[in-house]
Amino acid sequence: MKIRHHFFLISAGLSLFAAPIAMAQDDSDFEFEEIIVTAERRTESVQSVPLSVTAISADAIAALGIRSTQDLQNFVPGLSIRSTSIGSTNFVIRGIGEANDDVSTDSGVGVYVDDIYMARTSAANLALYDLERVEVLRGPQGTLYGRNTAGGSINVITLQPSDTFIGKIGIDVGSEGLLNANAFLSGPIVAEKLFAKISISSMNRDGLTVNSVDGVEGNKIDTLTGRIGLRYLLTDRTEVLFTIDAENTTPGPNLRSLGPNNGFENFATVAGPLEASDPERTANVNNSIGEEFDTVGGMLRLNVDYDAATLSLIAGLRTAQTFSNSDFDQSPDDFLNERLDQDADWGSFEIRLNSNAEGAWSAGGKLDWTAGLYYFFEDSSQTINFESTDLAFVLCNFAFPPFVCGGTAPGTFADIGYFQEIDTSASAVFGQLNYAFTDSFSLTAGLRYTDETKDFRSISSVVGPLSPGPFNPLLDEDIDCTGNKDFSNVSGKFALEYAFTGDSLVYASLSQGYRSGGFNGQAATNADACGGFNEETADNIEIGVKADWANNRLRTNLSIFSTDYEDLQVSVIAEA
Repeated sequence: MKIRHHFFLISAGLSLFAAPIAMAQDDSDFEFEEIIVTAERRTESVQSVPLSVTAISADAIAALGIRSTQDLQNFVPGLSIRSTSIGSTNFVIRGIGEANDDVSTDSGVGVYVDDIYMARTSAANLALYDLERVEVLRGPQGTLYGRNTAGGSINVITLQPSDTFIGKIGIDVGSEGLLNANAFLSGPIVAEKLFAKISISSMNRDGLTVNSVDGVEGNKIDTLTGRIGLRYLLTDRTEVLFTIDAENTTPGPNLRSLGPNNGFENFATVAGPLEASDPERTANVNNSIGEEFDTVGGMLRLNVDYDAATLSLIAGLRTAQTFSNSDFDQSPDDFLNERLDQDADWGSFEIRLNSNAEGAWSAGGKLDWTAGLYYFFEDSSQTINFESTDLAFVLCNFAFPPFVCGGTAPGTFADIGYFQEIDTSASAVFGQLNYAFTDSFSLTAGLRYTDETKDFRSISSVVGPLSPGPFNPLLDEDIDCTGNKDFSNVSGKFALEYAFTGDSLVYASLSQGYRSGGFNGQAATNADACGGFNEETADNIEIGVKADWANNRLRTNLSIFSTDYEDLQVSVIAEA
């Protein structure tokens, strides 16, 4: 079934620097700082990029108190990041991008760390430290970024090892036991040849919620992460970059109860139902097991600067483990718990060639271009269990005739488990060019072809009285199937831009992107589980203006866009 969805929105940004009248200062102290970005895989000012992009520098990240990817939504227009548990983070840009918790589906927003794609959204919600900047690109980015960027992309660029010694230490202390600490050290190991850096960040805060059943604190912050980087100059034109990072997060249980304030207050207490809880943030649930996330990743990059172009070879590997056990019914009764175990491994390899300004292949400085090959693979598995000791008794003795379950006694354990395994490989060839007809007028055109294969395995297991069938609320039959889906996609971009002066730009663009198809990992039948669904495509038409006024003290960035999505992917719960 085809689903078409259409958006028509206007976004605008206004910023102003105003100097205090009573203070005599140099005018340059109150000008916008120029931010250099690589949003289109080449170095340029953020105000010169003909697309809607927000760039946040390292100084701004520190000043705004941004500690994780999720904090970006407070400062980036059109970006929303929602997380109900450590394994279910949903990224949305301009209303598109959300995915469910299964490894069988992908997000429509791509998150990249030093050009390495973060395949799982749990890994994408990472701690932000040791950074040069963060770039958020709105709208489809299929030409240069590829699959799973129908809504946009988030690019995290870390600091490179420096050629002089630099050291920083920062500590934040606050209420509720808040203690954030970070340290950074960088400098040369071998003069003019080998440079290194090491950084570490720790974020801690006491729990905001207490479970009145067992006294366990939940909704804490407990994250420890670090990164080591090396930069080696083989020659004057050749450099090798290597980074490895790791993160461990154990926030404790995500405690919420049925009630007001989004579940942080509840209607039920140990004393009895429907009694008001105390004004503290309390929960009243039987499950306080908690959550944990671990990830390790590495990136290796070779840059070779030729006269005509720069060649980059970029390789990345990453592994991530996610565990969560939450009280799904949000009550002191053991009606339903959800347990998730996810083990994800993925990697990518890219060959990219970027033209050099004034080089032999730049048409006299009028032509900028990027071309490359890309390969991605993923091998991930996940088990989701819905467990209960009370639900089966209620369903079998009250909701259904007793003979269905044989008169199940109270306390009978029931479990419905879903095992999912996905094996993905995708390869692509891409290119984009920008040609300046005059000093003011230029054209951008790009194309990307992607070929992708997904192999999926799904198995269900049932423990307890509720066997698959018409009376089972989740399974109509035993699930044991394999599925295969092949996708191919061509995404393009075409844009015209005109610079009125050095401080203003108007552009019009058509950009395309797509989100991979996938499988329904928690389906009720074999046909629904392994039949699969097609990819989602997006076409975006956008007109924008970027301008600085009043000696670079006033900045206006405005855009109007219309995005048309075909085969829109959404998660719904349907009644039989």
